[in-house]
Amino acid sequence: MGCVQTKREIINGHSEMIKSVADKTGFSPKVVENLYLQFKNLDKSNNGFLGADDLFDIPALAVNPLFESLIVALHREATEVDIENQMGSVDPNLPVDFQHVQISFLSFVKALSRFGPLQSNAGLNPRYCSIEGKLQFLFRMFDLSGTSRVQMKDIIGLLRTLVPEVQDDALEEFAESVFLEISTNRDYVTIEDFEQSPILREIAKDMYFRIF
Repeated sequence: MGCVQTKREIINGHSEMIKSVADKTGFSPKVVENLYLQFKNLDKSNNGFLGADDLFDIPALAVNPLFESLIVALHREATEVDIENQMGSVDPNLPVDFQHVQISFLSFVKALSRFGPLQSNAGLNPRYCSIEGKLQFLFRMFDLSGTSRVQMKDIIGLLRTLVPEVQDDALEEFAESVFLEISTNRDYVTIEDFEQSPILREIAKDMYFRIF
């Protein structure tokens, strides 16, 4: 019968990694420790990565109507982080295969920092916990196809998921008004459009989501 490690034993065995992640993200070591314990609990296969099925075990994500969009955005954030740290070479904008989603702990924590409130978590790495960082994550939630261009149908699809009770005509009219408000192209919206939109920047300021 195997020996079950205590929480402190798990943390002590990865103290250097936890310090490194804390340094890179701006989260306090205590927060990173708690996130690592949550990560280990979710990583049922014990391979050091979380898949889509593992993430579905997070109650706050499982009940969220935007689960698929959130997983796509998390996966692309993770892929980008892995490339930065020479842990992978896959284009983060490729279409996402849910059967092969793999998110490392470092990628997981950096992606989570997008959800931090701007004021109370001022210590977070400004590259991630910033209005621009939040807008990039939001853009990826809309850009499910990975084309780096959000079209009207993408906005309608996300809104339909959020407010299924709204009639299609009313929903499409609202989506069109939002699209025309932020688009400089009239055919599609880019990340640059997102970053320059006063409306979306205001939304991003309050973009806070508690997963655990």
